[in-house]
Amino acid sequence: HHAHGDISHRWQAQFSKIQPSCRLIHSFFKRAVLSTEIKRRLSIINYSIALKFSGEEEKAIKELSKVDWSASSNDFRLAEAVLQERFEEAAILMNRIGKEGEMVNEHAYHTWPLFNTFRENAGFMTAYEKIYGRPFVVELKRAADAALTEATNIEKINEEEAGTKSIEEIAVNVESAH
Repeated sequence: HHAHGDISHRWQAQFSKIQPSCRLIHSFFKRAVLSTEIKRRLSIINYSIALKFSGEEEKAIKELSKVDWSASSNDFRLAEAVLQERFEEAAILMNRIGKEGEMVNEHAYHTWPLFNTFRENAGFMTAYEKIYGRPFVVELKRAADAALTEATNIEKINEEEAGTKSIEEIAVNVESAH
């Protein structure tokens, strides 16, 4: 009886040494599984977007039904609500997410094809203004102006570079003529 207690005590001592690394391994696998699940959900969302915007709405809905979105983050729930055109719910989720979600932020609202039709919705515009403190239309114009300025600057740089090249080419031609 005494020997049994001794073995148990020694095992306990050994286990307490390896327990921290077991916890570390467990948390690593948990994160790995989680990130795999996030990637899976993101690919389902993106595939559904592609289906929806290529006119295959029924296929998109079928694809979305493969996952229980209720347990997901607000970002995923927003994406699913938008794809199912539940815009009231989507606006509520936007407010819950705030300025910066796991995947959704101001830039995403402007550029992610997911929001193409939702952006035209009054609920979207109200939520956007409440979150960012300025109307979406105003911000859209500012972003468009900035893009235009950038494009103009790139054009100028390209023209200048083209001009420089032609001067260099002339110098080479002059030298080779002598």
